[in-house]
Amino acid sequence: MKLKLFLDEDIHAGLAYALRQRGFDVVHAQDLKRKGKTDSEQLALAVREERCLVSFNIRDFVFLHNQYVEQNKEHWGIALSYCSTSNPVWGAKTVPGGFDSHALPPICLKMPL
Repeated sequence: MKLKLFLDEDIHAGLAYALRQRGFDVVHAQDLKRKGKTDSEQLALAVREERCLVSFNIRDFVFLHNQYVEQNKEHWGIALSYCSTSNPVWGAKTVPGGFDSHALPPICLKMPL
């Protein structure tokens, strides 16, 4: 199964474009006119579309992940990063390498469905 990504609105939209150019199945919150939706709504959409959610919003998505665990709910993954960059090419070079330590430092939560 191919990894499908949903980039939260705090990720530069250009990263979605750059990843698509490299063959990734990726959508951005902006593509789906979901800017301004709650984090809970964004994660729910990612679950419905069987996508791993990618965000810089560590605090809120760790909280939501813990809620899912407590409620015995599953998701397709939440990849979180401390790094923020406005250069989508930098991001596209690091993400295809397997979410290496420069792209997504210490937190990547995955619960297989």
